[in-house]
Amino acid sequence: LNPALHITDIVIGEKTVQHDMDTSAIGDPVGLVSGINVIFFESNKAVAEAIKKSADELGYNNINGTIASGDRFVADKETKAKIVSDFGADACDMESAAMAQVCYINDVPFELSVQFRTEQTTELIWTIPRLPLLPQSEELR
Repeated sequence: LNPALHITDIVIGEKTVQHDMDTSAIGDPVGLVSGINVIFFESNKAVAEAIKKSADELGYNNINGTIASGDRFVADKETKAKIVSDFGADACDMESAAMAQVCYINDVPFELSVQFRTEQTTELIWTIPRLPLLPQSEELR
């Protein structure tokens, strides 16, 4: 979603959001997960900082950002633009926010989701979630 990102660039998910949750017809903000009243699920800041430090040391271009999740492939420009506008998202997948939501509901810390941009297209961007990911893991070497 972030036009500044290129193949092999990394989004370190400081927070995730369910971009397709929409109960706005009853007055809720878009993205609100009803029942638990949460829009953004925060990641472990210490883990995010450690991943960023490792990625920087290893020479990976990376940003700390927001990962938006939903139950469909996001391939059209209009949907991408709406997700960016509504949530300030940098990457999109189908699972990170769901994992964070399950952790939240079960009072288990959500360590982190990291997205690697693996395809450079104007329409469809594939990402690979990593949860949990340790600072010295093979994925970052």
